Amino acid sequence: MFRKLLKYDIKAVWGIWRVMAVILVIMSVVGSFVMRFLNSHIDKLYYSSTLSGLMSLFVLTAVLSVFAAFTITAVLVFIRFHKNFFTDEGYLTFTLPVSRGMLLRAKTANATIWALALIALYMVCALPFIFFSFPENGEIISFWFFELIGEFFDNAWKEAGAITIVYCIEAILFLLTVIFAAVVTVQFCITVSSIVAKKANVLVGIGVFYGLNLVVSAINEIVETVYWFYLANGFNQITRTYSNFASYGCNSILFLTLCMAVVTGTLIVHALTRLCIERKLNLA
Repeated sequence: MFRKLLKYDIKAVWGIWRVMAVILVIMSVVGSFVMRFLNSHIDKLYYSSTLSGLMSLFVLTAVLSVFAAFTITAVLVFIRFHKNFFTDEGYLTFTLPVSRGMLLRAKTANATIWALALIALYMVCALPFIFFSFPENGEIISFWFFELIGEFFDNAWKEAGAITIVYCIEAILFLLTVIFAAVVTVQFCITVSSIVAKKANVLVGIGVFYGLNLVVSAINEIVETVYWFYLANGFNQITRTYSNFASYGCNSILFLTLCMAVVTGTLIVHALTRLCIERKLNLA
């Protein structure tokens, strides 16, 4: 049943999201050739008001496009979460033969999937700029970015060895952790605002979000201070007496522990959201 719920949520977002994705990809392809043209006339850029204006317009359009894609994705996902749980649609949602916990997990998985899809879309849109915008020696396609990435990993491998692979895996794990934490946090804010305030719940949700963000930021400052200045540095000084490999391995374990702590806190917030939905839900 969970797969059916998730499939239904994905299909509901896909219809509009794919149109936005196609438009953004087309804009990135066109923008890459605009950037190529501007780079080929870089010597005239500061002497031509037309080229300067075109460059400014291009940068502004690129920033707005990235922001618009993020906003549209968030609105599609979280407005649906709010409508399915806290409006008249909630009566239909909760008549389904599934628990509210499963409904919440499906919404969380759906939001996480679309956050990853948005990141993938950004990466796809970046490819035309990487390949076409910065030609070298008149080449049509440039591979400078991949050469830079290869050089980076080559230096990292010489410095840390096989721990580089572990760091890459942990970076992916950290990205998933951050996305999961952000999704759960927004869901919690929407839930609290919908229960506390029948009117102006958007403003209440924003207030809850910033309040929670303030608390998390304060905790994060404390954790970073303890982690980096005491634990990490202390372990580094101890382990470096043995080998650099031991030091890198120690840092990897500490970073993994930090990710686990974030996941634990996120699961607690998720449990609070589920508790609010199950026991204190007040449909409009």
